[in-house]
Amino acid sequence: MTCWHTPNPTGGNGPQSPPPPELDWDFWLGPLKLRPYVAGAYHPSHFRWLMESGGGVIRDRGAHVMSIILWCLDADHQTPVSVEATGSPRPEGIWNCPPLMKVIYTFQNPDWQLIWEQPGDVRGEGGFGMVFHGEKETLAVCRDGTRIPAAEQVRNFKIPAGGVEVYRMTKHADYNMNHKEDWLQAIRAGKKPCMNIEIGHRVATLCNLGNLSYILSRKLTWDGNKEQFVGDDEANKMLCGKR
Repeated sequence: MTCWHTPNPTGGNGPQSPPPPELDWDFWLGPLKLRPYVAGAYHPSHFRWLMESGGGVIRDRGAHVMSIILWCLDADHQTPVSVEATGSPRPEGIWNCPPLMKVIYTFQNPDWQLIWEQPGDVRGEGGFGMVFHGEKETLAVCRDGTRIPAAEQVRNFKIPAGGVEVYRMTKHADYNMNHKEDWLQAIRAGKKPCMNIEIGHRVATLCNLGNLSYILSRKLTWDGNKEQFVGDDEANKMLCGKR
């Protein structure tokens, strides 16, 4: 599995100024370290480009991409045994996530790898997506924040003997409405939705593991059952930030 995404933006620097009177700046920062207010550097969406608060595109769009991968591979309950990240140096300034990045997640039983790259090997339309590499062919799934029609190859795909069709809600033409419908159905039936909180947690953990490996500049071994790094006290201390 390989993923591609446009690089993290750089910038965000500007003159410091008092926050607007209607903004409680300390409350808005929450657990983040106190820092000067710079108009346009944080709000409404630029907090994504701070490693401390947003973690860059891997923690923004990465969750969307990786959740689709785990869903299609029926691997929602599988966790990586190791993660290794490299990338360009973190830029100086407010937006300090690395523009370029590569993260290799290794899974076992069954054995496979998930590779996240910025920008990576771009396939088809859209600013981000993923490629399923099979023994015979490859399948690219493109995203751009909205819906991109599937290729003819995908629309005509027939599940082979012994294959598995993963669950998906198809009641509505709008896929966003299908997300809501699945959630409402789960409430009515008293069962978990397709993307339940445990699965969401595991996906978010993948994104955070990539950033931690990048920050520490080394390969990390992960125990998914204990949710701890193996033999790495420094990395384990970073699993819970200071409040």
